[in-house]
Amino acid sequence: MTNTNCGYAVCRLIGNLINGKNNTDRAELPSLSDMADFAKKHNLLTMLYPALIYCGYPETELSEIAEKADAESFYQIKTDAFALRLSELFSKSQIEHMILKGIEYQKYYPSSLIRKTSDIDFYITPEYSEEAEQIIDSLGFEKISSGDSTSAFSKKPCYHIEIHKYFSFYNEVHTQVLNEILSNSFNNGGYRKSLSNTGNLIYALLHLYKHISTSGAGARMFLDIYLIQKKADAHDSELSAIIKRLGLQKFYACVSNIAGFLFEGAKLDENLKNAVDFIFSSGVFGSQAFYHRLSVSRIEGSHRRKVFRHFSDEFGFSTENIKRKYPTAKKHPVTIPYFQVHRVIHGLMHKKSVAADAGSQYKTFKDKKSVNDISEIMESLGIKETLNKSR
Repeated sequence: MTNTNCGYAVCRLIGNLINGKNNTDRAELPSLSDMADFAKKHNLLTMLYPALIYCGYPETELSEIAEKADAESFYQIKTDAFALRLSELFSKSQIEHMILKGIEYQKYYPSSLIRKTSDIDFYITPEYSEEAEQIIDSLGFEKISSGDSTSAFSKKPCYHIEIHKYFSFYNEVHTQVLNEILSNSFNNGGYRKSLSNTGNLIYALLHLYKHISTSGAGARMFLDIYLIQKKADAHDSELSAIIKRLGLQKFYACVSNIAGFLFEGAKLDENLKNAVDFIFSSGVFGSQAFYHRLSVSRIEGSHRRKVFRHFSDEFGFSTENIKRKYPTAKKHPVTIPYFQVHRVIHGLMHKKSVAADAGSQYKTFKDKKSVNDISEIMESLGIKETLNKSR
């Protein structure tokens, strides 16, 4: 069963669950293991499990998927609870804040537990960000990155926090519009704010645009937009005006078409078939769109550096990751090469599939045709930025 056919099946099953339809013939579906692999790659495992139950699969056949989905839901409960606790601490300190992305999007899903999140994302205006970071630090978090626009924190077993002070895209209009939407949400009093349905839709659209034009984006990001659209007013004049100002009329139309096709069986524009294949190959946030990174890097003229960076990200032997994972390396930098060798050996032993997949895709997509194919996909989606711009 091809990755594309498996993607269609998983997305349609989830769409049936959301829309209360049950018109799937089990005999035509891929194997459970193939569907589970695709769902995991796209962060959809917690949605696939109830979708399979809804389709009529007996629970006795789903024990392995159930175990993995239950584990992810358990961590999601802990993450959600901690996000609410942190929000309360911010409010007590009179810090204006907003929870963004994953946890915010949960309200559009049938249940919050089936929308897995990787991070807890907060938007906090710069004037309050230092105080907010002090609160996070007091809870035992380690700051793993810091920048003018974003700081990131981590704490075992499953907590990852990002504090966004403002957003910056390589399109100045996108940057301006999103920061206006976020800032205006604080004008009606109180300390914790939420974006309107229109605001969340614009945010999700810009987030998708950034990822799909730089490293690919998986099916879950299209599901977010599909579900937000069901709550937002498609004929809202404000929404239309913002999308026009962003210059994303074609992109939004393409995204809407693809989302409708994936989750409710709407007719797909013929020009978007390759784009759907690209989405299925990308995985969540494009983390597995290795061929895309290679193609982009050839355009940028820094092919070898990009390949090395990809492998260092996958196997965790970058200097920054070594310092984060091994306290000894942080205290004694001279030991970093030792730990890097250890990570490489560990990665080759435990991530053979990643190395094999990356190697095969490198051989397949290193030619100029792949670059043209990616460019054509971007053009079909209405993405105007050239691929030689850095992230």
